[in-house]
Amino acid sequence: MSAGDVRPLTLTRSDSIVLGTGAETVGDISDFRVSEGRFYILDGPSKRVRVFDTRGQLVSTIGRQGSGPGEFRSPVSIAVLGNELLVADVAVDNALSRFNAQGAFLDRRRYGVVAQASSLATDADMVASMRMLTIADPAKEGWNVVAIANARGDSVGSGCVIDPRYVESRKVDGTLSHFGFGNVSVRGGEVYCTQGISPIVQVMDLTGRPIRQIRTAPPFYLAPKDKKLDLNQKAIFEFLGSFTTNAGYVPVEGGFVSMYTRFNEDEGEVRYHLLVCREGTPMRCGTLENIRKPIYIPSLDSIYLQEEMEPNAPVTIGIYRIAGLTE
Repeated sequence: MSAGDVRPLTLTRSDSIVLGTGAETVGDISDFRVSEGRFYILDGPSKRVRVFDTRGQLVSTIGRQGSGPGEFRSPVSIAVLGNELLVADVAVDNALSRFNAQGAFLDRRRYGVVAQASSLATDADMVASMRMLTIADPAKEGWNVVAIANARGDSVGSGCVIDPRYVESRKVDGTLSHFGFGNVSVRGGEVYCTQGISPIVQVMDLTGRPIRQIRTAPPFYLAPKDKKLDLNQKAIFEFLGSFTTNAGYVPVEGGFVSMYTRFNEDEGEVRYHLLVCREGTPMRCGTLENIRKPIYIPSLDSIYLQEEMEPNAPVTIGIYRIAGLTE
């Protein structure tokens, strides 16, 4: 990718939304979707999906903690497909929970999922899911970590090759968790696959056939290092702060936003770094660094962030304008 000059961008807060009050608010925003004037928010700590209107008023609550129909154990991602909500739960191997527009549980449907789905994306009548990156043998299982299906649930393809360094990292310390999950997104008939360990975005068609790769390593990117971890918390934090994780790729009209994370030892929390690029020759790109968690990116000049949480206070979403990309 030829990105031309990469310039620093700025954020200007234009508005904010307070999500409910008291028990109506959320513990944390694990995943976020927008559809038909509704915010669908996966509240990981409470094992629920809460639905708000654009004023922050609670409309409905979907699901609850448990192992029965319509209940969640470890929900990690949501997606809206037409007038239905899909929920991925990594505690369940090979199906997604499906709810109607009123929040009633319909069934569990496969949608081509072959293992624990950790990321979902939809576009028109297609569903893409990415499974957890815990592959033991890349020669046998290193391909097709993304499953693609139609709205009926029929599998239409699979793709995305796991980075072999995930396998090597298991040999070093027996776990992949410190590199984060992979992420999948869909737009305009193309499927985008990212993996935390690599800055490369794999692009596929709706059957999973590889089309191209996008190399989006920005100036702030630090590659992960091989290091055996122990249970010393200081050593873990130092390790997590030593590399950048590719947290996702967001295709939008006229360009894309690549999201990265790094543990900030001074703040004691994960902070986000963005590469924002507008299509053209040359491509115009800019960076935003050390921002709070992005939860929705509707365009190249607008972003929703989860603001700093106060104890016993409702969650607030800040709406910001991104400036500096075209000026």
